[in-house]
This record gives sequence, C-alpha cells and structure tokens, in this order.
Amino acid sequence: MELADIGKTFRRLDYETKVTGRAQYLADMSLPGMCHGKILRSPYAHARIKKIDISRASKIPGVVAVLTRDDILHDQGSSLITVPFSKTKPSSQQKK
Repeated sequence: MELADIGKTFRRLDYETKVTGRAQYLADMSLPGMCHGKILRSPYAHARIKKIDISRASKIPGVVAVLTRDDILHDQGSSLITVPFSKTKPSSQQKK
C-alpha cells in the first residue's frame, strides 16, 4: 500500500466468505488432539497473590496441564519460556 492509496476503496479478498457467514475463524476450528485453554483471573483488583494451589485443578479428569505465571515467564516476567507437556499418560498408566 502506498501513500497515494489512502482514502481509496479496495475490494477485500475475504469479504464474501465473511458476509455470507462461511468464513472460518480460529475459534471455529477443531483438530484431533486439540486442547482448549482457560484463563482464571483474580476477582480482586490490585490484589497481591502470594501463592496458587493447582492441586485440585490438576486432578480434574481431562485436564492436560495447569500453568501459572511461573511456568510461562522468567527473569521477572521479561521474556517467555517454552512449557513442554505431553497429552499422553505416563507409560505405567497406558493400556498394555
């Protein structure tokens, strides 16, 4: 896009699928083995959270992983780290 293009009308490539309701968005997609995430926020504004007990959430059937800030951030929250987890059960729990 050039400066001379500002204010001009352009036909978008995806307009037809969007206006007819046929467009697929990320939230509409489902893939085999796909996990869904949920973010739980504190109901208290400006609260200082001292600790988070994830033991009950980890025991719920179907829960693959419970992540907290400490699992995702390091260096006082300045950069992201990769969190490896596997959907497969440990070999002792797999069917033989």
